Amino acid sequence: MIYTIEKPQKSQDLKKQFLDQLKYFISKNKMPDNIKGLITDEKFIKENPSYYTYYPHLFNTVFKVTNVEILNTLTLAGFLYYKAVMVIDEMFDDKSKEKNFLGFLISDICKEEAIKLLSSLFSLEHQFWSSWNGRKFQYVKAYEIDKNPHKIISYEDYEELADYKCAFGKVAIDALYHISETNDLVEYSNLLSSHKFFYTAFQITDDITDFQEDIENEQFNIALFELEKKLGKEEVKQKSIGELKKILYLEGIINELYEKALTYLKKAKEYVEGYDLYEWKFEIQKLHNAIVKNQLNVKGFIDVFYIKNQLSNVLLETSETIKKASEKGKIFIKKEYDERKKCWQDYFNDAGISDVWTTGFVLSQDYWDIEDIDFLNEIKAISFLKSQEKETGLWGYNTKWIPDADSSTFVMRALTKHKKKISKETLELWCNFQNDDGGFSTYKNDEEVIISLNSETIVDVKGWMQSHFCVSAAAYLFLCEQGINNKSFQKLKNYLSKELEKKENIHSYWWTSNMYAFNLVYKGAIIEQDKKLLSLVLPHIWSFIEEEYIKIKETNNYFYLGLLLEVLSISNELKKYEMLREEISNLLLKNQFEDGSWKESEAMRIPYPSIINAGHPEIKWSVTDKGTNIIVKDFHRLFTTSACISGLRAYAKCIK
Repeated sequence: MIYTIEKPQKSQDLKKQFLDQLKYFISKNKMPDNIKGLITDEKFIKENPSYYTYYPHLFNTVFKVTNVEILNTLTLAGFLYYKAVMVIDEMFDDKSKEKNFLGFLISDICKEEAIKLLSSLFSLEHQFWSSWNGRKFQYVKAYEIDKNPHKIISYEDYEELADYKCAFGKVAIDALYHISETNDLVEYSNLLSSHKFFYTAFQITDDITDFQEDIENEQFNIALFELEKKLGKEEVKQKSIGELKKILYLEGIINELYEKALTYLKKAKEYVEGYDLYEWKFEIQKLHNAIVKNQLNVKGFIDVFYIKNQLSNVLLETSETIKKASEKGKIFIKKEYDERKKCWQDYFNDAGISDVWTTGFVLSQDYWDIEDIDFLNEIKAISFLKSQEKETGLWGYNTKWIPDADSSTFVMRALTKHKKKISKETLELWCNFQNDDGGFSTYKNDEEVIISLNSETIVDVKGWMQSHFCVSAAAYLFLCEQGINNKSFQKLKNYLSKELEKKENIHSYWWTSNMYAFNLVYKGAIIEQDKKLLSLVLPHIWSFIEEEYIKIKETNNYFYLGLLLEVLSISNELKKYEMLREEISNLLLKNQFEDGSWKESEAMRIPYPSIINAGHPEIKWSVTDKGTNIIVKDFHRLFTTSACISGLRAYAKCIK
C-alpha cells in the first residue's frame, strides 16, 4: 500500500540552505578551482538521496540541538564524509588508474575537511572520537565482508553488512547524542536500530538494481544469494546474467526480496514509533513507497508478459453476426477474469496494473444480462471491490494506490448495477472531489499525489488537481443512473454545460479523444431527458465525426469506434448517420480476433502532472507504459472489447 501519513516538513528548504553553505565553505578554502568544482559537483548531489544534504536534521527533533551553527557544521561534515566514502566506493569499482588517483585525492580532501569541522565541535579527548573510530572500522569490515561473499550465510549476517556499510550515517546520530548530553541510552539504541533496519531495506533495493555490477565486481549480492539457494552455486555459474535476471523476475524472487525489504522498514518504523522524528519517518515512508511502486512494476511486467502471450492475434476467418460477435466478446471478458486475484486487470503504467478501476469499469457495463447472473454470483469480483474500499471510504486505480474520483465513480457504478448500496458517507466523500467550478478532479490532495509519485523532481501537480471533463462526464452519468438531483448534481451539470458551450475545443484530460466523455455525457443526458445538455453535446459529436472519424478508423482505434457506434445507436437524434453506423458495425465484425477480443487501442494518456491543457499541440506524446506525457494501450483489451460489445449491442437494438 502507498502510504501518505507522514508529510514532508522542511527537507526542500534544508537542501537549498545546505547547497549555499557548501559552496560558501568550499569557496573559502585554498584549493584549485577544479577540485572545488568536483567537491561541490551538483551531479553527485542529484544522483544521491537528498537527505544526505541535511542528515543530522533527520534525528535532531529527538536530540533538540538548538544551536544552528553546530547543526550546519554537523551537516557539512556529514556530507563531506559521505562523499569521501562514496568516492572510495567508486574507486574500488573503477579500475582506471587516472580516475583512482583523482578519486583518492577528492576523498582525502573531503575526509580531512570533515574531520576539521568535527574537531571544532569535539576536543581530542572527547568520547565522540571513540565512536568515530568504531564507525570507521565498521566500514572497513563492511568492505572485507563484501569482497568475501561466502562469509554471509544468513540474513543476520546481511543486516550486519548493511549496518556497517552505512556506518558514516550513524556518525550523525553519535554526534547529536554527545552534543545534546541527553544520556538516554535506550533512545540512542532505538535510533541506531531503526537506522540499521532502514539501511538493510535500502541495501536490498540497491542489490536488486546493481545485480549485474555486483557479480562483475565479485561483491556480495542478496539476489544472487537467493538464486544460489534456489538453483545451487554450480547451476548459477553456468547461466548467463540475462538468464539469471529472467529467473529472478519470473520465479518471484525479486518480489520476495521486496517483501523482505518492506518487513525491515516496518521494523525501522517500530523502533521510533513513539518519537518525534517526522523527517526520519518520512524517509522511511518514501523508501516504503518506492519499494511498493517497484513491486507494482515488477508484478505488472510479469502479468503483462503472460497475458499478452495468451491473447489471439488471428482474425476470425468469417465475420460473425452482430449477436454472435457480441456474445463471443462477452465470453472473452468472462474468460479473462482472474479467479486467483478475484478481479479483472488492464492498463499498465508507473502505478502498476489497474485491477480496482478496471474491475469497476468491466462490471459497470450494460452488456451484463439476466443469463449472466450465475457467472456474476459465482465470481468474487463484487466482493473484491467491496474489500478494496480504502480507509478513506473510496477506491483507487489499484489495490496499492491512493483513492481517486474516477476509480471510485466506476466502482460505485458497478456496485449499484449489481444491487449493492452506496452509503451516504461514501457519496459525501466522493463529492469532496468536486471543485468550485462544479467539475470533478481526479485527485483532491496535492500533497498526497506528490508523496505517491515519490519523485524528487515533481513538485507541481496542479494539472491533476483541476476539474477534468472526462472525470466529470463519468460522475454525471453515475448521478443520472442513481437519480440523484442535489446541489452537487446541478453544479456538475452547469460545469459540463459551460465546457460544451465553449467555442474552443474541449480536451479530455486522460483520454486521447473526447468521444470517451461525449459518450458518457450523452448517455446521462438521455437518462435525464435533459434537452439542453443533449443540444450542447450533439454538435460536438457531429464535429467529431467530421474531423476525427477518419483518423480513428485508419488507426484501427476500436475503443473509440465502439463508443461512437453506441452513441449513434441509442438515440433518434442521430438517425441521419445510419450508413455510418452500418460501416462501423461492419468494421468491428471484420476485425474481431478468434478469442472474441478486439485489438488494444491507443486511448488513455498520462500527462505530466503540472500540465493544465493536455490537448496542447506542442506536447510530444510517446506510446509506452513508463513515465508521463505518454499514451498507454489497454494491453488486456478489456476496455476496447467492452466498448465494441456495447456498440454492437446498441446497434443491434436500433435496427430491430
